[in-house]
This record gives sequence, structure tokens and C-alpha cells, in this order.
Amino acid sequence: MKKNQIFIGLAFLLLAAILWGAVSFNGEFVVNLKIPLQVSATTTDLSVDEDIPSHVRLKVKASGWNLLRTKLDVNKQVIIDLSQYQNNSVIQLSKFNPEQFDLLPNFEILDVKPETILLTLKRTYEKKIKVIPNLKLTFKNEHAIVSPIYVTPSEIKIRGSSKNLLKIDSIYTNEIILKNLFEDVDISTSLQDTMMNVIVYEKIPIQVKFKVEQIADKTFESIPVEMVNSPEGKFVVLIPNEIGVKLRGGIKILTGLTTDSIKAFIDLSNVNLDSTNIVTPIIFAPIGSELIETSPNQINLIIRK
Repeated sequence: MKKNQIFIGLAFLLLAAILWGAVSFNGEFVVNLKIPLQVSATTTDLSVDEDIPSHVRLKVKASGWNLLRTKLDVNKQVIIDLSQYQNNSVIQLSKFNPEQFDLLPNFEILDVKPETILLTLKRTYEKKIKVIPNLKLTFKNEHAIVSPIYVTPSEIKIRGSSKNLLKIDSIYTNEIILKNLFEDVDISTSLQDTMMNVIVYEKIPIQVKFKVEQIADKTFESIPVEMVNSPEGKFVVLIPNEIGVKLRGGIKILTGLTTDSIKAFIDLSNVNLDSTNIVTPIIFAPIGSELIETSPNQINLIIRK
């Protein structure tokens, strides 16, 4: 019986709170809003040449219910259509009506910051720039990336004034934070909008892929050392003509390697044979592996004319 009374009491309190909230939300409130400012240049060959604000700050009065609807709408934007303006146009934001701020018509605009925007417009050009993944990674013990990092697309086309295009040669993705990695990664992300409204590009997803494996060391013996660019009139002998190579890489990658997978050579065009008789071989390690050491690390040259 006592439990039922407690339950009924709580139900009445909840109902009272709901009714109070409903009545309160019918009243008017004054709040500050921050709405993104987005330039639209789809029907013009002009671009913004000087920076403009990324957001408009408003002080508005409206009913609680309308304010709640506005707060829940994360896609609100103030759209500036460049086709409606000429170079050096002054946009009077203080004279915009609520609909132009993507608000309901019964909102009252009390204050706008900035009140005006000066549009400096120039001819639009295009260029391609590289996409760079912004990675923050940690790995489980003895794991690491064992492949190139593949970014798709690796380049994007951007549009803007010539001055602004000169400022940018690459663009980063949004930060990708991955912890305790022990397996391959294939993840979708988006691009940072670091030059909002002055550089325009298609907002497409960016795919980032790479392989992760447990890391180990493996030694390969009897790797033949080749000579390239041997000089005419001289006979060169290498001692020794084979070396051992220790590589570090993913276990799966190292398991699939043989001595034929590793290339060691000496480029005699870079050697002064009149004064040098000891050289260090150049090693080409397969993708996904890293050279740790060679044994021996130097080769003797015996030169005969």
C-alpha cells in the first residue's frame, strides 16, 4: 500500500512538471544563437577573395517551443548566394528578416553581429590538391602499420580566387583517433573546412585504409650484391659478394619473403675507384618491411685494369 502511494505521488509530480514545462514554453524568451554562414556559388564564376565570418550571432526573442525547435535543428544556415551580388557589395545582415536567417517568421531579431559584410569577389579558378589523413594512432604491443596509407580520393578539385588558391596545396581530413590497433583499418571520414566560404569543394567522404600487423625481425642470408654502372676498362671484384640482411616488418609480410625479394647493389658511378676500395651496399627492402642491419655493412672492392 505504501509503495503504491509513493508511486502515485511520483506520477503526480511528473505530470505537474510536464504541465509546468508546457505552460512555461508558451512564454517568450530572449536567447543568443550562432548560425553558420554559407556561401553558395553554384551559378556564378565569382569567388570570395577576402575572408568573411563563418557564423552570424543573433539575439532573438521567440516562444520556448519555437526556440526548442531551432536548437534541435543542426542544419540551419544563412545562405549567401553570390549570383545576387557584385564585387564590393555590402550585405546588410541587420536588415535580414527571420526567414533569411533560416528561422521561423514569428522570431523577433533583436541584434545581429556582424551587422554588415563586405563581399570582395574575384574570378573563380580551379586546381587539384592532395588529401592528407590526420591520424592519431596507438597500437597494441609490437603492432604497427605495415603498408602504405591509402587515401581515396587522394586528390580533390577546389575552386576559389587565384589569391586563395595559392595559399593551399593540400587539405587534411578531420582527426581520426584510433587506439590499441591490432588489425587492418578501413575507415570513412570527411575533410576539414579550414577556409570556409573562400575555397569551395565537393563535400565527399574520404576513405582511409592501411594494414596493421604484429612486428617481428627476420634475417635473410646470402643476398647477392650486384654491381651497376661498371666503368669500361676496369674489372671490379666484390669481397664478399653476398651479405646477410635483417628486416623488421609484419609477421605475415616477412613470412612471405625470400632472398629473391631483397635487392642489394653497388652503383659504381658514384664511387671514385682511384681512391675508394670500401663501399656500403644499397638495399631495397620490400614494402611493409624496414632494413635493420646488414652483415657485413661494407664491401671491399678489388679493382683490376
